[in-house]
Amino acid sequence: MKIQINRTILSVALLLVFVAFLAALRFQATHSVAQGIVLMGEGSDLGGITYQRSQQLLDDYFQRLSQEKITFDLDGNIVELSLAELGVSFDSDATVERIREISYGKSLLSHYGMRLTHIFKDTEVSPVYQIDQNRLIGKLQTAFPILQGAMEAEINYDEAGNPFVVEHQDRLTTDFQAIITAIPVAINSPGKQYRLAIESTPSLAKYQTVNAESDLLILEELLKREINFTVTPPTEEEKPYIYKTKILPNWIIVRNGELNFSEDIIAAFISENIAPNIDQEVQNAIISTLPEEGSNFAIVEGIAIDGRKIDIESTIDRLKQALQNNENQVEIEVQHIPSKIENHTGENLGSLEHLGQGRSGFWGSAIGRKANIKKGLTEKVNNVLVAPGEEYSFNSNLGPVTNAAGWYNADAIFNGDELIPVPGGGLCQVSTTVYRAALNANLEILERYPHSLYVLYYEEFGNGLDAAIYPGHKDLRFKNTTDNYLLVQAHVDGDFGYVDIYGTPTGDKVELLGPIYSGRVPEQFQELVNPRWNEISWIQKITKSDGTIELNPINSRYRTAPRKVYPYSG
Repeated sequence: MKIQINRTILSVALLLVFVAFLAALRFQATHSVAQGIVLMGEGSDLGGITYQRSQQLLDDYFQRLSQEKITFDLDGNIVELSLAELGVSFDSDATVERIREISYGKSLLSHYGMRLTHIFKDTEVSPVYQIDQNRLIGKLQTAFPILQGAMEAEINYDEAGNPFVVEHQDRLTTDFQAIITAIPVAINSPGKQYRLAIESTPSLAKYQTVNAESDLLILEELLKREINFTVTPPTEEEKPYIYKTKILPNWIIVRNGELNFSEDIIAAFISENIAPNIDQEVQNAIISTLPEEGSNFAIVEGIAIDGRKIDIESTIDRLKQALQNNENQVEIEVQHIPSKIENHTGENLGSLEHLGQGRSGFWGSAIGRKANIKKGLTEKVNNVLVAPGEEYSFNSNLGPVTNAAGWYNADAIFNGDELIPVPGGGLCQVSTTVYRAALNANLEILERYPHSLYVLYYEEFGNGLDAAIYPGHKDLRFKNTTDNYLLVQAHVDGDFGYVDIYGTPTGDKVELLGPIYSGRVPEQFQELVNPRWNEISWIQKITKSDGTIELNPINSRYRTAPRKVYPYSG
């Protein structure tokens, strides 16, 4: 019984010793390479050395290996290139890690399975490397330029901007992927002269010289053409914006008779040369304080001015269509950006949306007249607030019209046909601009007088839609027929005056039809208007929210014929 126990203890002890021995061997693999591991190609036995030492050996070996040359043979043309030149780079860190994984094994069982295998044969570890394929292909094409493939014909430009044809060249090509696949053979055969025959195939140009010469004729005709970029104004009285330019060489590529457009380049041209003349930043206004007692003027920060911006993408599409249709006119697409009136008063003033605008021009006016118009618009019209149901009176906001009040002397019409310089001459231009805005806003006109003398200044933006005023005698009045407040804003841009009226829309749409002259009345309006030789008529067409239409005739009578007979200098 005692002997049996001793044998059991001895067996257990031997087993523990054996397991400890095996564990020690595996532990050893954490610091040094297992026996029987050799580097593929080089053949060196790495077994027993530390991983740090193996990395030093690999660094030296990879440095030598990168200088190994491959001999390339293309139809008898011989070129030798090293692995380094071909873009082959070796990774000693990754190779050591691969050796460590093999030495240590994923488990105790796999580790000793590997050790058992090493009794009969060595385990070869291949180097870890990468191939820069682009560099390899580029190096071979540099060594053998014929392998660069066919060079297509193309159209270039000389320093003067004249187009010419670069002829095509047929060449050769090869299966570069097959060459890349063969590289590992050279890597794993160091010290041996590795020779690789390059098999080439013809590479023919698809776009040949004859095609380019045909396209050159098309391009030369295009480059002779002039393109007019235009913006058509909303009324016939306004002059369109026109930008004329030749077609630039870098705009178009002609390929096999088809036009291909360099849209980024065209977009940059439009942005740099046309957009600065068209684009306008939107400006908003803020009503901060209501009018004080006895005043009609609110305190408003800023002038609400709509913005606009060229839709470059749409404009390019129109350019492409024009060129393809052999046209030279391109209408610029302009996006409208509406301005906003913000109400910070705490009172409900309505939505304050744009209802209507009046415009007039005063170029050619004397300095004093221009100054009076600007003063009248910016100081006596701008920021008037009209409550619902209340009347707007132009004269009530003027105050004293005297030199002492800052008004200049300028010509005004008296006695029907006399021009006399008086303080505030030119204020009729201001009242005319307000009148046109009120018509477009569909407000009820209570009092308005045309000039007794036809005046050229009011021809643009509404010939015959003028409103004469003279304090104490003639006024311009309209009524706020909406259910909410109206804000009147006015500003000057160059020699143009603008009046905009904001409020809550009623849903009605206004269209002013005219001017209508004597003997030229459209048939559909002959029952409404019949202007005489010295009259101009208009029709205010109002389309109600329910679809019904209201036609209101407007008639202006002058002592002279409505033609350019009084371009007076005042």
